[in-house]
Amino acid sequence: TSYKSFWSGKMWYDGKGGDVGTQQVCSDFIFGYSLKGPNAKPAWRYENGVILNPTISCADRYLYFIETRNSKIKQQENRRISDKSLWSDQFLVCIDTDNGKVLWEKPIDTEDGLITFYLQATKDRLILTASNSKFHIYTFKAQNGDPIWSKSSNWADDHHSGHMQHPVVTKDKLYLQPNGYDLGTGEILTTKMGKREGCHTYVGAGDALLYRGKARQISMWSKETESTTSWTRLRPSCWLNTIPASGMILIPEGGGGCSCGGWMETSLGFIPRKHLLNTAKD
Repeated sequence: TSYKSFWSGKMWYDGKGGDVGTQQVCSDFIFGYSLKGPNAKPAWRYENGVILNPTISCADRYLYFIETRNSKIKQQENRRISDKSLWSDQFLVCIDTDNGKVLWEKPIDTEDGLITFYLQATKDRLILTASNSKFHIYTFKAQNGDPIWSKSSNWADDHHSGHMQHPVVTKDKLYLQPNGYDLGTGEILTTKMGKREGCHTYVGAGDALLYRGKARQISMWSKETESTTSWTRLRPSCWLNTIPASGMILIPEGGGGCSCGGWMETSLGFIPRKHLLNTAKD
């Protein structure tokens, strides 16, 4: 799966043709280690089909992924795959991480994820998002893989990662530009997500979404008021580097080598004002 041949336009990750630049990275098996005792030891190994790595997800002690059992794909040596046979003979699989046993598996047939193919897991839902000429969302019951609802939506744009956005799942809602959905029913709750610009995807942080907003600035969109706050001349680096953690927002500098100029190229940390006031009192 090594990515060594990255020169020329056809290798550009932002492509739309399902060619070499947007190949799916896959694996032959997945394994678990026991953390009991002073030394970690191999505990189990699952091997059947070819696993699509962007679909590996975990919730509680359950591991979920999608694999193809197509014989043509299994016989190939390369595990960066653009062969359309990858999208046939697919199964959604659930494994118990304690012992590696298969709890259930279901054959699935969705739109081909020629550009992106993501799986996310919550306690009771699995969310599969495929992108080819638009976004296609599928949800399943986590306890058995039964389908619940599915919807398709147009891309907000088809360049600078607009067509390969990663959904944000937060509480009982799912956000995928430009829409916010009720996770239980698929009902569209909003079409007014803060507009993203440049190569970036959204990050969920409590009651807000963080992203590159107008003029590539760090922006925060309120789910409640649907209003946006931005910080001038502060830009997160490409794709995903905004980290909500321990009540703070951390943004490591990652754009110093970018040809886009005019930014304060520095790492940043934000803390809620109320915490600063509490600290001052202490």
